[in-house]
Amino acid sequence: MWDDVVKRIPILKSLDNNCTMTYSKHHRYEFNPPVSLEYMEELEKNLGVVFPVELRTLYLEVGNGGAGPDSGLHRIEDLEAYRPHEDWPGVEYINAAEDDGDENVDNRVSGAMAIMDRFYSYQNLIVMNGKDAGKIMAFIPWDVIGFESDSLVKVYNTWLDRRIGYFSWIKGLVVSGDTIQEIVQAMWDSERRVSPENALTHIASLLNFPFSYFPDALNARSFDRSTEGIERVVIDTETCRLFDEKLEKYRAEQTSNIFRTAWKFIRG
Repeated sequence: MWDDVVKRIPILKSLDNNCTMTYSKHHRYEFNPPVSLEYMEELEKNLGVVFPVELRTLYLEVGNGGAGPDSGLHRIEDLEAYRPHEDWPGVEYINAAEDDGDENVDNRVSGAMAIMDRFYSYQNLIVMNGKDAGKIMAFIPWDVIGFESDSLVKVYNTWLDRRIGYFSWIKGLVVSGDTIQEIVQAMWDSERRVSPENALTHIASLLNFPFSYFPDALNARSFDRSTEGIERVVIDTETCRLFDEKLEKYRAEQTSNIFRTAWKFIRG
């Protein structure tokens, strides 16, 4: 169930060495040790509910919180309970807050647990019972709730697909042989429209060397504009020199790895 996720998280960690993705420094792509079956059963008894199988297996076999989208999975001790033993009323009911004038939307949530805090101040809830048991909801306690996924495993795989894909794209630009100026420009000009400061931060993370954005190193909000109106990123000379040295070393290492892999394959 979780095997593919467990295998792919170290891949993401090896690409984002400095943990630059949103809130990833909270977990650094690592899980805490799993909980015991005895602990899980005692908690379920106290809550009056059995955990959905994906969440239960995650805590028992993978880890007690840690790696995951944004700030990651809560420890089981830190799960926020929305009356999990009661019936799940459904999204439509919860969003009908105006019907009785109750402005506290979370007052009408039941049959759920908050398992992750996400970017933009929303939570991921998992439905604990009924026909929607195991489904994942996006929930803003003072606002609305909406469906996010029918599976916690899918939430993890979507996160990994996006993040690994993003860093793989950067890696492709890095190994192309372009200068740091050209790579950052390409990232800004792309459909992703990566800001120059984020581009440098993420490239440094891929190259596994510490780098912090400083305004005197990169004029990220004021661009040179050519007569054709093209926005040109401005990076100072010393930062370009530093990055280009790191790029050359990284490319040499990648080439060496390719040759070593090919040689092992040839030798069988």
